Amino acid sequence: MTLPKTTFGLAAGMLVVSAVAWRLGGPLASGALLGYGLGAFLAGVAVAWQAHWLRVQPARVQRAQIEGFVIKAAAAAVFTLIVRYVPQLAETVSWRAFLLAFCAPAVLVLPLATWDLSKFLAKRAHSRAPRETRRIA
Repeated sequence: MTLPKTTFGLAAGMLVVSAVAWRLGGPLASGALLGYGLGAFLAGVAVAWQAHWLRVQPARVQRAQIEGFVIKAAAAAVFTLIVRYVPQLAETVSWRAFLLAFCAPAVLVLPLATWDLSKFLAKRAHSRAPRETRRIA
């Protein structure tokens, strides 16, 4: 299964963040680029994980969604602390810009992934629907 809307949406978001980062410059720019890049990667992996379980075992999709959320929340906390308290990173990367940009793709991916996955479900339901028989009388 492909996830075109999710992929293109996250890539378009990266273009917007890159333009904003170019305008900001300095530690704010590096924080925004690093945060969005990591957040988009983890959001994409979480959606791919859901799509995998939707194909293999649909009853497990909700668990995969919760696992993706937990991984993104843990990564946000851990990487923000790393950016904040590692001296070399703290000088060159704004931890506030990192955290804000990390959260952006997590929010952006919700409607896009819902759209992609619901189309997959609709196709699957249509292909499994019983064929109607016509009565000729």
